[in-house]
Order: sequence, then C-alpha cells, then structure tokens
Amino acid sequence: MLLRGKSDYFTSNWVATLADEIRLAAEVCQRFKEDYWRKIDAAGDFPKEFVEALYSIGISSMLVPAEYGRLGLGIQAASVALEEINKSGG
Repeated sequence: MLLRGKSDYFTSNWVATLADEIRLAAEVCQRFKEDYWRKIDAAGDFPKEFVEALYSIGISSMLVPAEYGRLGLGIQAASVALEEINKSGG
C-alpha cells in the first residue's frame, strides 16, 4: 500500500489522510526491532533495509506537491512522520 496525499493542505480530509500516512509509517517502523538498530549501530552501517521499506510506501514523497504526482502533505505532516520514525529508533 502506498501513502496517499491531498493537494490542498487545508481540506477537511487532511487530518484523516495524515493519520493514514502515520499509521503506515508506524507499521513499517515496527518491523525494525531494537536488535536491528543495535546491529546497524555496532557495525556503523547505513540502515538500507529500513530506508527502502519507508521508500516503498512513499514516505520520500510527502513534501513533493500532489500536482507532481506525490503526496503534497507539507512540512507538518513530514515532521509528524519523522517523529514516528524517531520513536522506532530510526
């Protein structure tokens, strides 16, 4: 499932859309448990699998406007998504 967005930041659906996006991001983050992050940290590696999983749901397009075929959710949505990612250890 890919993240979906609305082009109008102030639509009444914006909050519901954001909630869906955050839920999807949280589901991806929950797949990467603490042992994954310990292994990455110990090796000094880049969390490639984690980043690829986030990209697979479209997280990288949150800030790109909908008229370009992306989410267009804005900086507030991106900051909430990043907060969820940080909770997971990412």
